[in-house]
Amino acid sequence: MSEFGVDITKKGKGKKCENGSWTTISWKGYLNDGRVITDSSLETTDGRPKTFNLGADEVYKCWDLALVQLNKGTKATLHCPAHLVYGSAKIQSPLGDDWIPKNSDVDFDITVEDCNV
Repeated sequence: MSEFGVDITKKGKGKKCENGSWTTISWKGYLNDGRVITDSSLETTDGRPKTFNLGADEVYKCWDLALVQLNKGTKATLHCPAHLVYGSAKIQSPLGDDWIPKNSDVDFDITVEDCNV
């Protein structure tokens, strides 16, 4: 079983994200073999970042767990085990006809655009 992890590539300087706050991120998701298979703010939302209520189960559980550790402006790679993303479901990729295999771990490159909006 894979481990959950957060690798910060650039530290942010803004407010720290908190559960219950509106949080905005840009992201790209990919499998361990490098295939971009899942949501990407560049491909699925016309380049617009996603805004959601942090901790309200509106996004992947992995995001809810990771983002409370980060500040506005942070860039990071999230290493999300399957049970915190799609679990054991076989899902069709939003970016084409490829299928995301069952129990797939997913990595996300994210940029925290804003926290506590």
